[in-house]
Amino acid sequence: NHNINHNPQILFSFQELETDCNLILDQQRISQIVLNLLSNAEKYTKQGMIRLRASLIPEKNDTQMLRISVSDTGIGISPEQRELMFKPRRILNNNNNYP
Repeated sequence: NHNINHNPQILFSFQELETDCNLILDQQRISQIVLNLLSNAEKYTKQGMIRLRASLIPEKNDTQMLRISVSDTGIGISPEQRELMFKPRRILNNNNNYP
């Protein structure tokens, strides 16, 4: 039974651009990625904050990369589990009564 009253504060931070630029991206995939990141952050943040940041990172040949990051004050991931995060077919379990 998960009758937890989630009430995190969500903050958005977008870098102001000094010049005009055109982004070429897959809107559906970017939307899904951002929704997944925010959903995971909300699931494990009982209180505190969730921050979504977007910025442009200069690359070679006058191109820029879009960086999107989400940080939160949730329960976190242990250093041992962090090492396993990007290995295929791993499910992390913090044993904190979370799904």
